[in-house]
Amino acid sequence: MNVNDLNAIEQMEQFLTGSQVVAFLVASSKDECNRSIRRTLIKFRYSSLKKRSKGIVVRFLIKITGYSRQQITCLVKQFRDTGKIERQQRTYQGFNRVYTQNGHGLRLFPSLPSGMRIYTNAAGEGDFVLNLTALGSASMSS
Repeated sequence: MNVNDLNAIEQMEQFLTGSQVVAFLVASSKDECNRSIRRTLIKFRYSSLKKRSKGIVVRFLIKITGYSRQQITCLVKQFRDTGKIERQQRTYQGFNRVYTQNGHGLRLFPSLPSGMRIYTNAAGEGDFVLNLTALGSASMSS
């Protein structure tokens, strides 16, 4: 029997207990897996199921997709709210680099007292003073 041949919650429950042999294909992409989850939710009319049956469907989806319970719950909620399951691509924003990587953006002003340095980026923004003697004495006393 194939996963697509499961038409009743009882058959799904038998599959979960291991008393029924079912062959299923491993999804090759996350989008394909999400489409499979959506088809299953539509096929079994998930929103109209009772609590026990919903639990069986969720356990079934966990078993065939390899997703965690939290991931399936999140996708089911998305399906319940919007009627579809879409992957939300995460974009990594990170911090903006203020200073150049090779150090050419740092300028040293030698006219300060010994141990005091002013650093700035190449655009001259964000000047700050660093008292190296105070840092050195603090680290030596520790």
